[in-house]
Amino acid sequence: MLCRLIFTALLILLCHQPLLAAETHQDSSQTGQAEPRKRVIISTATENNLLGSISEASIALMAMQESDYIRLPLTLSADNQLIVANNISLSETNAKALFPQKTQDGNFYINDFTVQELRQLSFSGENRGVVLGTTLERALTIVEAVSQKQKRQMGISLEPRKPWFYRSKGKDICASLIESLSQYDLAGSRIMIQSYDPDELERIKKELLPRYQLNVPLILLMGVNGGEEAKEYDFGAWKAYNYDWLFTSTGLRFIASFAEGIAFDQGQLLNGKRQLLNYCKRGSTYGLHLFAMEGGDELKEYLESEQNQKLFDGIYTNRPDQYKSPRQSEEEQISPATSGDQTSPTIVSSQLYIPSTPASEEKL
Repeated sequence: MLCRLIFTALLILLCHQPLLAAETHQDSSQTGQAEPRKRVIISTATENNLLGSISEASIALMAMQESDYIRLPLTLSADNQLIVANNISLSETNAKALFPQKTQDGNFYINDFTVQELRQLSFSGENRGVVLGTTLERALTIVEAVSQKQKRQMGISLEPRKPWFYRSKGKDICASLIESLSQYDLAGSRIMIQSYDPDELERIKKELLPRYQLNVPLILLMGVNGGEEAKEYDFGAWKAYNYDWLFTSTGLRFIASFAEGIAFDQGQLLNGKRQLLNYCKRGSTYGLHLFAMEGGDELKEYLESEQNQKLFDGIYTNRPDQYKSPRQSEEEQISPATSGDQTSPTIVSSQLYIPSTPASEEKL
């Protein structure tokens, strides 16, 4: 009930006044200081954000913030609907009380529930009142409504969660995502796909996107060894992906063969292992855009160094107001599709928006 009241209030505000007006900045020519590096800001929602789980209200709130993209993590329901959720597990809900027969290994998972069943569940604790079952279609409708009201185009970064898990259950979340996107006109849009699974991204790039004649930018989220985000099937078992080889020249060329960018988490950047800075510089020579995933206050200082200002193109953060977000004119925000030969197959394209580098800065 609380979540529904908050969402209603947000929609009322949308209809009556502009929200979160862009911050005003002093002209650098008056202050004598160099203009800060303009970066792409990707707004993220976590399980502990202002509105708890990723509800319709939190999606609307993210779209209203001073960012260029919002991250939408995706799971897959039993009826093959893409559901916006961070976690594939339903351990924080009353699933056990309502559907005790759906347990697997003592846990409950979204892929065993239909959308209708998910909407019957409720969270406990601080997330009480949040309704599950927000589909990708509904989320895109919300973002579009906010974009139209604010007269700016909000980008969306879609993250299919743990593709290996669905593979182990005989499902294919990446194929479901690309098939779903094929139903939309993506020309001139800002849609990108991100994942911790490099093999799945390569498959999306070389198999799934061509199948539907789509062109969507892909971002590799660089994970850590032993994690749960990406796994490989090896000798009859799913084993955690080993990212070590990706930090070699061969690995970097492999990433560049399918991705437009790489995102590193705060720990990887601040620990300075594997001569990561030199690796990032080499990545930029392959045309890869570089992103940082925030995990605390230390990263902001790291990115503000002169060297890193030139190197990193974007930041993933749940505090977009703490970073400078470029604002474009309406003409720059929406790039019309280029007309081509009508006898040729139409390639639906989506653009990865990266702010233009000021003339005084070194281009990657």
